[in-house]
Amino acid sequence: MGNVADYSRMGVNNPFDAPVYYIEETDTTMSDARLLAERGEPDGTVIFSSVQNSGRGRVPERVWESSSHKSLLCTVLFRRKIDALPLKAGLAVARTYARLLPVKDEISVKWPNDVLFLGKKLAGILCESDGSTLFVGAGLNLSQKSFPAHLEDRATSLTLARETFSEKSVFSPLPLPQDLLEIYLTELSVTLNDPLWNDKLSALLWKKNETIRFIAGNPDSGEVITGRAVGIGTSGEFIIDTGTIEQPKHQSFFSGEISWDL
Repeated sequence: MGNVADYSRMGVNNPFDAPVYYIEETDTTMSDARLLAERGEPDGTVIFSSVQNSGRGRVPERVWESSSHKSLLCTVLFRRKIDALPLKAGLAVARTYARLLPVKDEISVKWPNDVLFLGKKLAGILCESDGSTLFVGAGLNLSQKSFPAHLEDRATSLTLARETFSEKSVFSPLPLPQDLLEIYLTELSVTLNDPLWNDKLSALLWKKNETIRFIAGNPDSGEVITGRAVGIGTSGEFIIDTGTIEQPKHQSFFSGEISWDL
């Protein structure tokens, strides 16, 4: 966790009309956002960093590994109730990358909280609540050229994604983290007010209409269910068909994750 005195207020455009703070290095921006909430910062306040030493995933035992100055690491705090915030944030991240890549069809969302390019993880979302405030954290891979051996088959970055296209493709310069943050905040603001967000997210669903293995509940110990990925419901629930073509059987889940392996 950083020290409040270490936060620098930045001139980043924020559609939520709230401050944006930066800290060079921190344990996790989620902890920093909690400090900002405690000191009374308003709805929509943002904290981002270049280096995060103790990033974590949705499951406590999993860590978010980030290379120094190669990702956008941020948390936004909200003082209001927002339904399905992790999924809406995931859609906003997917839309952010879609603005920076020429082919949108290769961007997908692995329910509930990962954004992928060609099946490799570009970004992850983590949401928490203290009872009165919601915190949505995001880690967006930006300029990594390689990953540790245990991640290289499942992780990618904007830089690597761009390299998959023809050398004739013309790209704007790689955005700085604060530029990427502005795009993300704009897309998040739009998504939170989009009544069709779940339909748009369903269209991006990884493995949609394919047979999958789904781990219900705790991803490390939950029940494994095999079925066809159908889509995402109006409340953000994941819908699986465990029946047959003749007799479909749709089941809805609010927790769990799609297994990487069939």
